[in-house]
Amino acid sequence: MAAAIDHSGVEPNQLNQRQLDAISVRCASPCRWLQNRGGTIHLRPSRTAQYEKIDCVLGELRRLHSGPMGFVGNESFEAEKPK
Repeated sequence: MAAAIDHSGVEPNQLNQRQLDAISVRCASPCRWLQNRGGTIHLRPSRTAQYEKIDCVLGELRRLHSGPMGFVGNESFEAEKPK
């Protein structure tokens, strides 16, 4: 699954870690979910994360126009499960 948020050529805001931590606090999610890694924002919630918290974080990122976003599914978790 992949998706992107396009703001029609408008330059995205470069959010620093302090701003990302503030988003986490507003959304009552762990700060470790949202990281700025070399200018790229990584969102990696836990497998048991509540949908409302993830939705809140994504909404805040969109509101602040953090730039294009891509999504990777949880298929890697399925491969890690013992059989």
